[in-house]
Amino acid sequence: MADQSQPRTTYVAERLRATRWEDRQTIRDLLDLERLYLRRWGNGLHLLHLNMLARRRPLEALVIRTEIKSGRRLTDAEAQAILDDQERQQRDRAAVQEQRAAQERQKRERIEHEAWTAAGGQP
Repeated sequence: MADQSQPRTTYVAERLRATRWEDRQTIRDLLDLERLYLRRWGNGLHLLHLNMLARRRPLEALVIRTEIKSGRRLTDAEAQAILDDQERQQRDRAAVQEQRAAQERQKRERIEHEAWTAAGGQP
């Protein structure tokens, strides 16, 4: 990997030692995540690339980001629990938003129905 940067987190270093040559793209992605999280300033392309990699490898992205930001190395189980909790919270927020949207639709329909009947339309 002479042309690639060396791992800067223990997580990526451990993954490198456990990864076969045939699976090197995984390590390239993880090294890119490290590089992108370590970068202080980024443009839109930088953020787009970071988001794409983080969506492709959410667990790894969380572990790398946490180790870079706080120096704490999450286990895969800890990272998965955090991701599961975030997904649950996102589902809960989506359900609340859908419920509010349904209430707004019902309210709008009731107002339109009242206006309809007030104008002489059939109920």
